[in-house]
Amino acid sequence: ARETAFQSYPNPSGQQRWWSLREMPAEQTVIEVFGLDGSLEWSTQLETPPGETTQEAHLEGLNSGMYLLKVTSGDWQTVERMTIH
Repeated sequence: ARETAFQSYPNPSGQQRWWSLREMPAEQTVIEVFGLDGSLEWSTQLETPPGETTQEAHLEGLNSGMYLLKVTSGDWQTVERMTIH
């Protein structure tokens, strides 16, 4: 069986980036972007059908800097660093 996987690229990026989601456990996946102070800066909810999907994201309103990207699908969760330039 293929494992659940999430990729965000390119990193660093401007306000446009791509999400690649594979075998998400739930039909809805929430992507949240937090400032390093813990404040929620941006969020979206995606339809995640079985298999693999790639979606474009426009992160309007985010200033240059380092952020934490949190992805939640059912009980599965991952957090990674993201840089906007």
